[in-house]
Amino acid sequence: MQRTGLLLAQALDDVEAARRALAHAQQVPWVSASADLYRAALADAAAAATAARAGVEAAVLPVAALDLAVVRGPGPGPGTRTWTW
Repeated sequence: MQRTGLLLAQALDDVEAARRALAHAQQVPWVSASADLYRAALADAAAAATAARAGVEAAVLPVAALDLAVVRGPGPGPGTRTWTW
């Protein structure tokens, strides 16, 4: 089973690549009403990518804890939880 932490690291890489691509796409020399709309749409997309990054970063610690719990397996005693996928 692949560790989910590795998938989160890949997600962070993908989000950063998207943010760089969006920043690069905003560098257009032309000026017009269409260019303004284009830049506004890119700014909205960049904000969504930033929010996605925050969400992935917020998931890193809980997912790492879950990965450890799955690797360790159920602990001793009553009330032990077993994680299943």
